[in-house]
Amino acid sequence: MYDLEHLLISLCLQAAIGLTTGNWWAGAAVCAALWIGREQAQAEYRWIAQFGDGDRTNLRWWNALDPKVWNTHNFFWNLALPITAVTIIGAML
Repeated sequence: MYDLEHLLISLCLQAAIGLTTGNWWAGAAVCAALWIGREQAQAEYRWIAQFGDGDRTNLRWWNALDPKVWNTHNFFWNLALPITAVTIIGAML
C-alpha cells in the first residue's frame, strides 16, 4: 500500500503558503524542513530502540544517519517523494 499522506500534506501546505505569499519556494522550504526534521527525529528514536539500549544518552548526532535505521518507506514515501514534489512545483511556479 502506498503512503501518500506526507505528499498530500506537503502539497496542501505549499499551496497555502504559495497562494498566500506568492512565494512557492517558501512553501517548498517549509515542507522540506518539516519532513527532514520529522524523519530525523523518527530515525533517532529507531536508533535508540535498536542500538542505544533505550537510552538517549547513547545517541550521537550522526546515528540518525545510520542506514540500518532507514527503510524504503521512511526514506522514499515519507521524505524523498514529498520533498521532490514540492521542489518541482517550486521550480515551475
